[in-house]
Amino acid sequence: MIQGRGDRPIVDPQGFDALGLFPLQINPRFPNALPEGHQGETREPGIREQLVVAPELTIIGLPEGNWIQVTQRYACRDGSYTGIIVVGMG
Repeated sequence: MIQGRGDRPIVDPQGFDALGLFPLQINPRFPNALPEGHQGETREPGIREQLVVAPELTIIGLPEGNWIQVTQRYACRDGSYTGIIVVGMG
């Protein structure tokens, strides 16, 4: 199931079923810096907040320009920018 934060709700509206090919949630275009003058939050606190609602998730914050390469049963995150992997406690 797709459970993003941006323009989608973080709870299932009975219509975000995915193909189930990848067992984790991906937060794409993950910027974890606050540009000067920005009054909002970074995505990391929002991801951690999402895990309060759905603690069974594992979420990868994937910066723009990075990628995930899947080979057989293994996945590897690669690229020049620092991302995060946040594991829920469920």
